[in-house]
Amino acid sequence: MNLTFELIRDFSEQIVFGLNGFEALLVLIVIAAISILLFLSKNSILSVFQDLRIPNVDVLSQHLRPTIEGLDPVAYVDASLYNNGGPGAITVWVELLQGENSWKRKLRFHLEPEQTQDITFRISENDLSITDKIDFRIWIE
Repeated sequence: MNLTFELIRDFSEQIVFGLNGFEALLVLIVIAAISILLFLSKNSILSVFQDLRIPNVDVLSQHLRPTIEGLDPVAYVDASLYNNGGPGAITVWVELLQGENSWKRKLRFHLEPEQTQDITFRISENDLSITDKIDFRIWIE
């Protein structure tokens, strides 16, 4: 803080040299007003840069729930997400893997900073067997 005022004082002494008293006072007032505005807007400027950050999403939990609906095999994948980054749109992918088969689904939505979001994917495929082992993975783009 002292360094800023020393720089302003040195700069103002160089500028006001040769000016009459009123002009010198006017220059000092303008410099002081600009300094105050910069100091007060510091938090606003920082918040603008924080909004420029991209989302940084962590998967907090994930769970697979295979079931039968009517006569159809269905797999639900639940996930809880948390955004450590800035605001923005994300795409969440899930892939089910069973034997030689795989199925992918995606959801795209907006997350704010520090927002937690619970999502559920519903995958219903004729080749899906709820009695056989199902592997899955989730990733974020």
